[in-house]
Amino acid sequence: MVLENLKPKIVWDIFEMISNTPRPSRHEEKIRNIIKNYIIEAGKTHKIDYKLFQDDVGNILIKKPATSGLESNPPILLQAHLDMVCETDKPEGFDFFNKGKMRILISNIGYLYF
Repeated sequence: MVLENLKPKIVWDIFEMISNTPRPSRHEEKIRNIIKNYIIEAGKTHKIDYKLFQDDVGNILIKKPATSGLESNPPILLQAHLDMVCETDKPEGFDFFNKGKMRILISNIGYLYF
């Protein structure tokens, strides 16, 4: 794993899991299930109270109550796309559905790229 020494480790583990999941537009079912299963397992493992919703078009919403003692703080909302832009400059192309993993690299100045 090229990201193994980056901190915080859990963030980069999740990033790599997502990056290694093919998810072209209108074909997000695999990443959606991975994220939902991750949340379900994390909830069980860490005894986290949450509610998980999915609408008819596949949007997912995860609601978690405030941490004890922080209930009066403003809530936080994070939003993101599940799909990725599936384009390549390789003359032979790239099969985003079947190749799966994309190679993650770190440049000599610390940028991540594929």
